[in-house]
Amino acid sequence: RDYYASRGLGDVYKRQIIYDLNMKDDRLLQLGQKIKYERRKRGLSQETLEEKSGVSRRAISEIERGNTDIRYTNLYQIAEAFGMKISELLDFKL
Repeated sequence: RDYYASRGLGDVYKRQIIYDLNMKDDRLLQLGQKIKYERRKRGLSQETLEEKSGVSRRAISEIERGNTDIRYTNLYQIAEAFGMKISELLDFKL
């Protein structure tokens, strides 16, 4: 059964929701790739980044794969561990 049909949403709204989910996934994947790039550029393992940032290795792994939203505090801690500003971390030009 279509979840959105049961809510009475029309096709236009369904397409917008799917589009928003795909865009969100793309941005999360880009951020994860940037964090992984910065980590590897510094020769850090996920475990070492965990020690430096206080963000669990499991969370780092999920973030790098784009599987989860990143909390602001985690983003701040990771940026600080890299010696970067959050704005620099959010710049996706590699």
